[in-house]
Amino acid sequence: MIHALCSIQANTQTVYSAQLLAYSWRRMGQPDPLTFLCAGGEAEVEGFEVVPTSDMTNFDGNFYPPYNKPIGILEYLGRHGDRLGSHSILVLDPDMLLVEPLPDLQATPGRVVCDGPWDWIAENFTGPKIVERSRRPELVRASGVPYLVDATDLEMICPQWIAHIRRLRADHLPQLGWVAEMTGWDLAVADVGLETELRQWSCGPLLHYHGAPPSARCLAPYPWNKTTYRWRNWDEPPDLPEGMHTTAVQFHDMLQEYAALRRQEVHAQGWALAGREPAPELALDPQAP
Repeated sequence: MIHALCSIQANTQTVYSAQLLAYSWRRMGQPDPLTFLCAGGEAEVEGFEVVPTSDMTNFDGNFYPPYNKPIGILEYLGRHGDRLGSHSILVLDPDMLLVEPLPDLQATPGRVVCDGPWDWIAENFTGPKIVERSRRPELVRASGVPYLVDATDLEMICPQWIAHIRRLRADHLPQLGWVAEMTGWDLAVADVGLETELRQWSCGPLLHYHGAPPSARCLAPYPWNKTTYRWRNWDEPPDLPEGMHTTAVQFHDMLQEYAALRRQEVHAQGWALAGREPAPELALDPQAP
């Protein structure tokens, strides 16, 4: 049995993403528990546990929300680790959703299973001796979420994960930027002597980066355009690389279904993110599918 953990913040965008992930979890009939760790406040995700955690966005004195993931997980394990027992933990991001049921997953102590290979993360390792920052550089692999990991191993990883993020950011390495947190994970996993198995699973059964621009690995969009806050054209699924067509259709159908349930509310949230009132010509018919 797995227990999925997903770090979010108490703001409109990530709470909406959490609700969409939760909807896909129910829609696929996934029986395993999914807990949202909400930094800096409370949120409502119907039918799912939401645990408030500390807001560590400015942990190193500069704005960097990804700190909330390892610190929130460490807080959660400290308070609730006893009830997890020997559970396998699946670490997710809020910009993911399930497009088919997960296979039977079980973490092996001493080994983590991550998405990959992530070539664009690996390119960062060729910079100023990134890999050598780990005590076990031979174990470093360029990976991304989801992370499947034994609960005890995860508790060992988290302090090193946080420490590596701080050091990477303190050195102002421009090629890392937002992904210092991901790089910190790779270094921390190696630090504690764990092997990393890379598995390409975030383009099905999980889809990742559904809010990213078309150049991303997975091209499934948010219900609203994050630049113009205008609705995207849902007449056709987005174009995707060869081999991802089925996943794209599944994603498209699920978002159409979800948007039909929450169309007016989601529309208002999109305009709230822009700090503007909806333009009259974009007002939606509440009866529209």
